[in-house]
Amino acid sequence: MLITIKQRKKGTYIPFFSVIPFRVIMSAAEKNAHKRMWQGEHVYNEQNQEHLNHSVRGGTYDPIGDCRQGFTLIEIVAAIIILGILLAIAIPKYFTVPQDAADAALKTAVTELNARENLAWGKWRSDRVEYTVDEIKADLRGFAVSQNNTIIGSENNGRKAVVTRTEPSETTPGRWKILQFID
Repeated sequence: MLITIKQRKKGTYIPFFSVIPFRVIMSAAEKNAHKRMWQGEHVYNEQNQEHLNHSVRGGTYDPIGDCRQGFTLIEIVAAIIILGILLAIAIPKYFTVPQDAADAALKTAVTELNARENLAWGKWRSDRVEYTVDEIKADLRGFAVSQNNTIIGSENNGRKAVVTRTEPSETTPGRWKILQFID
């Protein structure tokens, strides 16, 4: 079924928020004329003795082509408001991504230190093999731990964190923990 839009006066347009009136019932001659317009032909209306005045762009029939020439002010303002909201949400998140990645890398390094501490403590518990903190923090790739074991820093991005280490006991291994991130 072909649907046509009722003709409006030349120079007027259909507003964005209005309901477009449709004419659904057509005669066989109108259906044939619309079919030819879709194919890009100019059609002569035999009843009104005039040419049907519809836009033909690129061989396709555009029933709104003569009615609508641009955007209304309401449409432009609505688009600008939507873009503003999207930008207000996206920009702050974009700027914190590198810092969040550096923090996650430091957390991973502390997790690695805890895993090494657990392994060394397990060997100490089973075989009484002594270990030192320097053995645990040795060869921690991409990260450096200060001599007094209070600062861990990334060699790649310069981000640092204040850490603390609890001493191991007979029942629990030593624990590394991040207290705060610093630049």
